[in-house]
Amino acid sequence: VINRTGAPQYMKDYDYDDHQRFNPFFDLGAWHGHLLPDGPNTMGGFPGVALLTEEYINFMASNFDRLTVWQDGKKVDFTLEAYSIPGALVQKLTAKDVQVEMTLRFATPRTSLLETKITSNKPLDLVWDGELLEKLEAKEGKPLSDKTIAGEYPDYQRKISATRDGLKVTFGKVRATWDLLTSGESEYQVHKSLPVQTEINGNRFTSKAHINGSTTLYTTYSHLLTAQEVSKEQMQI
Repeated sequence: VINRTGAPQYMKDYDYDDHQRFNPFFDLGAWHGHLLPDGPNTMGGFPGVALLTEEYINFMASNFDRLTVWQDGKKVDFTLEAYSIPGALVQKLTAKDVQVEMTLRFATPRTSLLETKITSNKPLDLVWDGELLEKLEAKEGKPLSDKTIAGEYPDYQRKISATRDGLKVTFGKVRATWDLLTSGESEYQVHKSLPVQTEINGNRFTSKAHINGSTTLYTTYSHLLTAQEVSKEQMQI
């Protein structure tokens, strides 16, 4: 059984043998992959976002688009069940009055689709948050240096922007032959099926929505390497 859990803390998060320390779920030839949460700090999201930057896997975040649920101003305390099945990652969040079932699978060769089923008899506030990684590299969880991603790759220029129905991260052009290859046109896009209000603070974001009771919503995640891919995939999304 492949262990899909994990929460990368570094862009290059390797094991003792210089291989990937985690096993993200990729499918359909996509340029990105997801992990299952490894505990309370990552539940509600699918950690990592592993980006295939032309040749290399580099992690974008520990948490990106992690859901927390609030009822009457208090954070709902869930128990977590997370597992993988062929072709999908699943997590179930259970509390006394609220249940959330999240199923993530790839819908196209560039886009993964998350279905979130929320069961509740009462109104809820939904909050998603995420933060881009700052630390560069580690082996077995121990830093190899104190370098930052921005310090090592000043042209990477990662930027979070709000969009009409979600957000996107854009990346500058880097041609570091053995580490990181980007075109200067690549984007990581998040689209949601319900209206959200998004606040961005540097490399962090928070998105909020209010629901009146049981709701099923959909989120797409797309990593697109060129302007042509960006344009083409919008039709699919």
